[in-house]
Amino acid sequence: MLPLAQLLLFCGSLHSVNAQRQTQPSFNISVPIDVADNVSECEPLQMKLLPLTNGSALDVVPPFYVLSFELGGIGRADFLGADPQNLTWTVPHPQGTQLLFYIVDGAGNMSDEGLSAVLAGNTTNCHPTQVQSNFKVSVDSSQVATCDDLIVAISGGTKPYTVTVVGDTVLNYTLGANDDSFDYVNQIAPSESFIITASDAKGQWAVGTNLISSVGSTDLSCPGKEPTGLSSSSSSSDKGPIVGGIIGGIVVLLLAIGTATYFYIKRRRDTRLSAANRRQMPFDDEDVSPYVLPPDSNMQMQSLSTPLFARGPPSSVTVSESASGTLESAMLHNQRVSRNPTLLSGEHISSHSGSVYSTPDVYHVTTRLRPMTEKERVMAREEEIRRQKEVVQHVDADDILDVPPEYKERAGRPSGNSAARI
Repeated sequence: MLPLAQLLLFCGSLHSVNAQRQTQPSFNISVPIDVADNVSECEPLQMKLLPLTNGSALDVVPPFYVLSFELGGIGRADFLGADPQNLTWTVPHPQGTQLLFYIVDGAGNMSDEGLSAVLAGNTTNCHPTQVQSNFKVSVDSSQVATCDDLIVAISGGTKPYTVTVVGDTVLNYTLGANDDSFDYVNQIAPSESFIITASDAKGQWAVGTNLISSVGSTDLSCPGKEPTGLSSSSSSSDKGPIVGGIIGGIVVLLLAIGTATYFYIKRRRDTRLSAANRRQMPFDDEDVSPYVLPPDSNMQMQSLSTPLFARGPPSSVTVSESASGTLESAMLHNQRVSRNPTLLSGEHISSHSGSVYSTPDVYHVTTRLRPMTEKERVMAREEEIRRQKEVVQHVDADDILDVPPEYKERAGRPSGNSAARI
């Protein structure tokens, strides 16, 4: 088996993946008729070269080599000799193998292809020692339409790889230093078959030569499409930022939706609580009314008005001890209040007689929340009658009077028989 430098003489120099060398057949192979379709393993096969057209001169350059490819197996190159009319090839492939082979001269010119089946021979000692190789090539389909893509995957061996497409012409593509796959655009005529194989930088052929059928249109121009070398590592790294960007965008979107939902729910909850608090309030800003303490106080205060009897009715109508005035005027004021029941039904008790000031009534209503019911009016009247019955009678008195609290003018008066006893 020859090294790669000799093997690829048929295609001249190597080319980048975006360039290709297409080699058209320059001569024909002539083999005995009885072995045209079948050859025997480890037996010599006699061949000679003929011009493409009858009557033309044979234009070839020695030496000559045979390139043979086992379908699904491995490719190899063998030396044939220098005489184009006397070339001998001992078939090194085992029986049962389907072969596709070409003859290449020293200038890189190639013959048309030969396709044969290998039959059992008289010996097997010509087979090379089987070497386990991790250098493999595979395709993603055994049939491809014209101008469609065919992905060729390569593993093992030594980079850079060279992909060889062998049909009615031979195409060679040298991949980039990091490429380990190849996107081939099919430009083989429909109804034709071709093989794809690969070799590495050390001249080793890959295991897994593939036979592919071409179908589809006869238009082989394929505008805008070019074969491309691919790197699995670069492909993964190129997809990484895209995937990361998509995931990052989704996370940001979810965070935005979550934040908006939180503030929306919080706002609705605060609105409901505010409305509930307003319904529970017994008064508002209009229910606040000012009042002034008796004259001996310089403080100005406010009290909140509440409904009548909200905390129970007052037990009695009293007059401030700090107020100045006569006992008689206080009694007259007390009688006036007692005789005026309307003051107990929600009216203001805010009056003064002369210099006597009444204590501000914390039970009056400045802004009434609702009118009194009939039941409340009856209860208020019964309370008034009960209060009128609660009287204090002096031991030495003939008449029944309501006694007001002690006034300043009586403070310090000595007790005696004329003093009231309770």
